[in-house]
Amino acid sequence: MNGSELTVKIKEFLTPQSESVFPQRRPMGDERFGDIVLRFRDLQYATKLPDAAIIGVPQDIGVNRNFGRTGAALAPDAIRRAFYKLTTFAGKTTLSADKFSIVECGNITVEGLSLEEIHRRQEQAVWLLLKAGITPIILGGGHDIAWPNGQALAKIDASYGVLNIDAHPDVRPLDAGKGHSGTAFRQILENKENPLPTGAFVEFGIQSFATSVFFLDFLRSKQARIVFYDDIRRNGFDTSVRDVFDYLASKARSLYTSFDIDSCASAYAPGASAPSTLGFTAEEICRAAYIAGKNPAVRLIDIVEVNPNFDADNRTAKLAAIMMAQFISGLAERKFGIN
Repeated sequence: MNGSELTVKIKEFLTPQSESVFPQRRPMGDERFGDIVLRFRDLQYATKLPDAAIIGVPQDIGVNRNFGRTGAALAPDAIRRAFYKLTTFAGKTTLSADKFSIVECGNITVEGLSLEEIHRRQEQAVWLLLKAGITPIILGGGHDIAWPNGQALAKIDASYGVLNIDAHPDVRPLDAGKGHSGTAFRQILENKENPLPTGAFVEFGIQSFATSVFFLDFLRSKQARIVFYDDIRRNGFDTSVRDVFDYLASKARSLYTSFDIDSCASAYAPGASAPSTLGFTAEEICRAAYIAGKNPAVRLIDIVEVNPNFDADNRTAKLAAIMMAQFISGLAERKFGIN
């Protein structure tokens, strides 16, 4: 598949990205991500397919269904505005369009559509990117977007695993047969059409007083691995993250990592749909994003539940942007073979 073919196949699911998220052009020598990213309109002319793609899902229908506080629909563009201002120097390497290409795909079309139709469009778009060998970075939106992300990967590789970095397990039952921001991982675990391999699901960061025995029993019945926040603090964050990726590598070939911003303490991420007083630090969650980027099995990530309506000085959007940059840095080092 070339850029022209991919453009034709995927554009029906997308709304083009407004140029308002990109900063003004800077002089040579002061490049930012906004300077090197490939606009979707130019993908058809690309001589080679990009390494990574950014897609937004600007809706919080699932959050509303779950009686949460809405605002996550504003997150994709808020995160982009912060991301595209970041410089491309990443410590071990400087990212450039000729060496590591990123395409800005815009947003999944959501206007006037049901959550289920949005999910269908998202799954198709993510599947097309994965099929083309591109690593999708999906910006929510509510955590319901994990359901179509998981399905897209399952259709690419039946040997797939899922890591949910989250304060909550998000395995609530469907409401009158409809999913919401708290059901995505139950939907993945109960799906018979594209079943998750046994043991290939990990909940990482689950907090005391943020879940119930009912949901923990469900997870155990599905042979999911649960890594509690308190145990991570006892064992060390880096050790715990690397252990989880090693574990999942023994269960599946291809991995999907989902980052719920409420896994971070609200001191670092005040703009979350469901903020947590306890949680990971900004530095820790960024290291996890970098480790995910370096891991050869990770095929896609998402960052969800950022809520600009409740943010302070864009602190949470900026954190999500740095997480993106750290993941991309790890992904580039993976490509270049940098240890």
